[in-house]
Amino acid sequence: MICDWGARTLQFQEDQQMVKLQGIILGPPEISSITGEQFYKWLCGNDVWALAVVALETESSLVTSLVPPEDIFQDYHTLPPSRVYDHNIPLLPHAVPINCKPYRYSPLHKSEIQRQRSITSWSDYTQSSPFASPVLLVQKKDGSWRMCVDYRKLNDLTIINRFPLSIIEEILDDLGPAKYFTKLDMRSGYHQVRMNPEDEHKTTFKTHHGHYQFKVMPFGLTNAPATFQ
Repeated sequence: MICDWGARTLQFQEDQQMVKLQGIILGPPEISSITGEQFYKWLCGNDVWALAVVALETESSLVTSLVPPEDIFQDYHTLPPSRVYDHNIPLLPHAVPINCKPYRYSPLHKSEIQRQRSITSWSDYTQSSPFASPVLLVQKKDGSWRMCVDYRKLNDLTIINRFPLSIIEEILDDLGPAKYFTKLDMRSGYHQVRMNPEDEHKTTFKTHHGHYQFKVMPFGLTNAPATFQ
């Protein structure tokens, strides 16, 4: 068999005769995109013999490609806006403000608590709050530390919000034909919800450098999941 791709000819011998096939020039082929799942199935079934990746670069796409990707993944350093569902902490009648003694910290823990508190904009120094909850550090799997506020005594004085959380199966049914989802804006979770200014003093936590109160909804409050929902 003799192939001449430039001339688009193919020659071979059949029953003592030379057969020559001449190719013709057609229009541009139709190339459709496939999903990763389709490609994987075709690859496992040995059905992939050619792949084509076609990209038409226009002036606008060239300008877009020059934008560094880290610009859209930078951490935000401003407070979220106030909304109608800012978190409240309703207390039981005749509840007495709790003021707990701080835990004992090693010098390493003291430095870590101060570092985490100083790099965030979600807390503010306060001197007027009668509330004070202790702080502790929990080590993550990667060896870093997560600062947690022990709100157990505050939760005992809080009126429980009986807001019914949705069933996950019903939520998935409501999504219908949706295929693509993102959680890029969920990195900070509860910290995207502001505290009601009248209840900020109730979130006060105590460190060796003083008292601080949350401007955003902290983790550990008993009604935080209902507000977030």
